[in-house]
Amino acid sequence: MRVERQTPQEPARVLAAALSFLVRFRCAVATAGRRVAVTSPAMTTSIDHRKAADERLQALVKNVEAGPRTEAVAGFLDECASLGIAIRAFHMEAIRFRMYNVDRLITKGAVAVDDAGRAAFADVRRHLEAAGFHTRSHQAPI
Repeated sequence: MRVERQTPQEPARVLAAALSFLVRFRCAVATAGRRVAVTSPAMTTSIDHRKAADERLQALVKNVEAGPRTEAVAGFLDECASLGIAIRAFHMEAIRFRMYNVDRLITKGAVAVDDAGRAAFADVRRHLEAAGFHTRSHQAPI
């Protein structure tokens, strides 16, 4: 097996290419023992979408709380609370699971949700998908 020697400029060129890549994609970079944070429009967008999803989820909760309080409504509100926690925790699997449960409860008619509430839930899904989350396992619930 033959080993090729690197020229003295080769590691510097590789490091420059790696730094260029990281800066282009706005990742955090560690240089010379210091951690240098590079701001990320993509991350900011993701955070903004998560905040917007959480706000729209709260609008859905207020919409449902305005109606009569039943056991089904209490279960629905618990699912929404768990979804809010998953969104804030950036927990992808929990988001997908809770979105499915909330969607199923709305679709099955277990909870009375008007058009404004349905639009709020659709906005939650749209914002989470824009943030990079997969909110459907395979298909919409039946």
